[in-house]
Amino acid sequence: MRSQLQPDVLAWHDNAQAQLDGHLSQVFAALANDDRLAILDVLRESRDTECSIERIADSIEMSRFATSRHLRILRQAGLVDGRRSGHKFLHRLAQSRFDDIDDWLLDYLIEAANGRILTGPPQGRDLVAPHGRADGEVVTADQVGQ
Repeated sequence: MRSQLQPDVLAWHDNAQAQLDGHLSQVFAALANDDRLAILDVLRESRDTECSIERIADSIEMSRFATSRHLRILRQAGLVDGRRSGHKFLHRLAQSRFDDIDDWLLDYLIEAANGRILTGPPQGRDLVAPHGRADGEVVTADQVGQ
């Protein structure tokens, strides 16, 4: 498939993938902290309601200063959007960034479901059906998670 694409399309795809991969490392670094995960949980549980630093800090029993610092890291990673409303700064989840993560992970789930990823314990790993599952069926994106 890749060899059938025009060189300019390949260059655009490779550039877009490199930018996404570079940003994903920042995203995963931001996610590698229990306090930031707790903040994301508060924002997720609030659904479509924006949350102030005070509300988030009170929910997770953290100082407003520490909460603000963690929110800054989450905003820089593109996981949280914020806007000023009067004297408060309101936050919500940035859905588009989570969609990017979902798309990136889906590629790995499909590869694993189709047996293209090594499985088993670290010693004596076997390659499971190189072109599909052990039963020969190839899994599509719609079937992942079923």
